[in-house]
Amino acid sequence: MLMFGLVAAGLIVIPMGFQFLAVLGGKALLLAKLALILTSIQGLKKIATSNVNYGLYSTGHAAP
Repeated sequence: MLMFGLVAAGLIVIPMGFQFLAVLGGKALLLAKLALILTSIQGLKKIATSNVNYGLYSTGHAAP
């Protein structure tokens, strides 16, 4: 009877553990996406406000 109880508890607890890991992984993925978006915005803002020419536009001079 004890063995049956352990097996029955295992059949309930193990899927709950996998579901918890899936939810935790999903939250980590969303947090990573948010971090990527925020760093992209910060980097683009830094490029836009600097006076350095990265060769993204033409100044009207012909190449030698």
